[in-house]
Amino acid sequence: MKYLLPLLIVFTFIQKPATAQSVYFRGGLGYAFSQGGLIYSPIYSSGFRRLYMGTGSYNSNTADPNNSSENFNLKKGSMTQGVRGTLAIGLMLTDHIGVEIATDLGLTTQKQETSLNDNDGQVTTSLNVVQQADLPITVSPSLVLQTGGKINVYARGGLAIPVKATIVENFDYIEDTYNPATQQTVRTGTLSIEEEYRMRLTPGFTGAMGVQFKPVKKLTVFAEVNILSMTLYYKESELVSVVQDGVNVMSAISPSQRTTKYEFDGYVNGTENVSPTTQIPFSNVGITAGVVLKLK
Repeated sequence: MKYLLPLLIVFTFIQKPATAQSVYFRGGLGYAFSQGGLIYSPIYSSGFRRLYMGTGSYNSNTADPNNSSENFNLKKGSMTQGVRGTLAIGLMLTDHIGVEIATDLGLTTQKQETSLNDNDGQVTTSLNVVQQADLPITVSPSLVLQTGGKINVYARGGLAIPVKATIVENFDYIEDTYNPATQQTVRTGTLSIEEEYRMRLTPGFTGAMGVQFKPVKKLTVFAEVNILSMTLYYKESELVSVVQDGVNVMSAISPSQRTTKYEFDGYVNGTENVSPTTQIPFSNVGITAGVVLKLK
């Protein structure tokens, strides 16, 4: 008797496999919300190699050492936050078990912004860094379990493989200096950098729970809550544009110095352009709705 229940469960999932097999196409649109995410993250741009916060703002006033002040507003962020589209094809091996491969596209991703401002009485500096993923794409092979029926509850889980994970960064720096003799503040420096970052393609995990409903014979609609757990690391970056004091100075930068490599460990000797890597959050929690079309 103790083996009866497991046998019944196995029988339920494997019965009539020949007639239960079906191929389907799934397409949906949804929104991904930030899940977790870094607050502090190194930002490597030109000579400004120091620790900046990943998203948020920081302001300090050190003009008067006896009355200095600072305020900050930290935020969590994810490079995949925003509107997303999903295209998938699946095969139900039985009424309850199937496999699926899906492609998720970050159609509009939210900008992750950092601003740093400092005033020491003589010099006021302003730094603004904006990072945004450029159409991130993940491919996800998954296992699908479902109850079946007109109202079909399902769960899905599998790997998330980042096939495209490029970040574009815009870095703007402004420096103003106060001249006590003239009692005037003049702009003494500006620097604008655009840099493209490529990630190490480290797989993550994706999962979902949802419900399908068949209002008419040939139409099935679905709604689900899904999650993506994936953290990537800088692999390399390449300068796209460098403008200093209004002048494009890219021609003054040698091709070898336009690319920076990011490593977990290493030894930098001489003029090698190598820096330690850092993790970048791509995780999210999302909602998606769409249609399922049975192909076979």
